[in-house]
Amino acid sequence: MKDTNIESKQKMLEKYYGQKSKLPSKVVELVNKKIVFYALSDLDTQFNFFDSWVILTNKNLFLVTEQSDKTNESMTIIDINQISRIAVSKHLSFTSYIFVQTDDDLPLGKISFSNRQQSNMAQLKYLIEKKN
Repeated sequence: MKDTNIESKQKMLEKYYGQKSKLPSKVVELVNKKIVFYALSDLDTQFNFFDSWVILTNKNLFLVTEQSDKTNESMTIIDINQISRIAVSKHLSFTSYIFVQTDDDLPLGKISFSNRQQSNMAQLKYLIEKKN
């Protein structure tokens, strides 16, 4: 039996946000862990629209990006216990989260997203900070 509430939320994401509403099965297979939370990061490193998935499990943060040839994905895995803080860089039309271990080291990872993703990303940030 399908949950109509979930279906209506998925349709809302697709219609009003113009984005995928659930993780592609290829990405779920890559992560191969129990997923606690996921969100879509919709900007690449040059701030062009590009879909990347940000996936939180009990122990790791996965940053999964589809390659330009659409046949492979690149994946960065960050141990959430290594994240000491999330530096936030806000701009007029987008925000970046920088996952920091120490201020003396290079960042563990970085994601950028448009303002339409802000609510989901704020939830992700809260869950990571709550675990640490």
